[in-house]
Amino acid sequence: MRAAPGLCKLVLAAMLGCALSSASAQGELHLRMSMQLTHDSNLFRLSDDRDIRSLGQESRSDWISSVALGLDADVPISQQRLQLSLQANDVRYRSADSLNYTGSNVNAKWLWRAGKRASGTLGASREEVLSDFADLATVDRNIRVTRKMHGALRFWLMPDWWLVSILDRVEISNERAQRSADHEDQAASMGVEYRTAADNSVVFQVRRTDGVSPNDIEFAGFPFDNDFKQSDVETVVDWRVNGFWRTRARLGYTQRKHDEFSDRDFSGLTGYWSQDWFATGKLAFNVTAKREIGSYQDFTTNYIETTALTFTPTWVYSDKLRFQAGLELRKRDYQGDPNIFLATGTRRNDDITSLSVSALYAPWRNIDFALSLRQQDRNSNVSSFDYNATTLDATLNIGF
Repeated sequence: MRAAPGLCKLVLAAMLGCALSSASAQGELHLRMSMQLTHDSNLFRLSDDRDIRSLGQESRSDWISSVALGLDADVPISQQRLQLSLQANDVRYRSADSLNYTGSNVNAKWLWRAGKRASGTLGASREEVLSDFADLATVDRNIRVTRKMHGALRFWLMPDWWLVSILDRVEISNERAQRSADHEDQAASMGVEYRTAADNSVVFQVRRTDGVSPNDIEFAGFPFDNDFKQSDVETVVDWRVNGFWRTRARLGYTQRKHDEFSDRDFSGLTGYWSQDWFATGKLAFNVTAKREIGSYQDFTTNYIETTALTFTPTWVYSDKLRFQAGLELRKRDYQGDPNIFLATGTRRNDDITSLSVSALYAPWRNIDFALSLRQQDRNSNVSSFDYNATTLDATLNIGF
């Protein structure tokens, strides 16, 4: 199972070399830089009754500065196209300087075509980020590395109809303190797509996912296997009724079975519904509802069932200035207990409310400035996981 990082590096290196060598001759090559200053009132997402000094930190709040340098290449080669994105990030914390880190993000993609009927993508990526403390029960730094490999095929069957197939591999690894959260997913899907001349589409597909947790949790010397197999049957829709309405939706039936302790298995409806309303040329609204399951490992949880409702209005004041607001109501149920650990804890249920406002000002084509304010509150049936946090971001983006 550990051969994938090396293969991912080989694929990335080959695609990066081809893209960079060709970009200067026949493609587009762009440099970019961004600088961000953030103030977070509750960096470690702690409840009000937690004493920050007892955890070895000086302050609950902090100022965070980050600088990112990036390179983007887009290279057409006959019917083929190579796309590349490189980014280096340096992140510094004024008070909690033990969290300082320098990370990198790499994304390479080959948009391929063979004849008139077959086309698709082949890509790989690697991303390094600091884990969100909302998901950690510690103030220690955890750098999470996500490696992805992706392959897709679209084959023309007849007018408006395509055969589609997708292969994905995702590997998430963490620093030593969070190794129990490492996991690897391999997914394969097959389906048919109906696409109109107006670019509206409906996809009917089946997907199979194999999930592996390479570092089993141990409890009282007992190894706990979190491997699973998941099957999805779903319909995916992207449809514009007219110039004012757009519907994006996925409705499916998900069945997840675990190699051990079948009491943790899940089956039920999953998906999302996202509705856009372009009320005027300057005013738009989006409403999205979803239900999904995601990986999470501790003694009483193997996955999280998430239901959420979001509302996002956008106002384009001018070509240079736009405003956006957001409201999200999210419920997370920590599921998958094998009925042997709950004597040591309580199964969590969290209700999370997020409010945000933002403004984007672009005085010139290659320069923009963004300002955002976000308030988040989490209420949990396990009181130690309650928190509220206010985050203010100021970001400057420059393109060359």
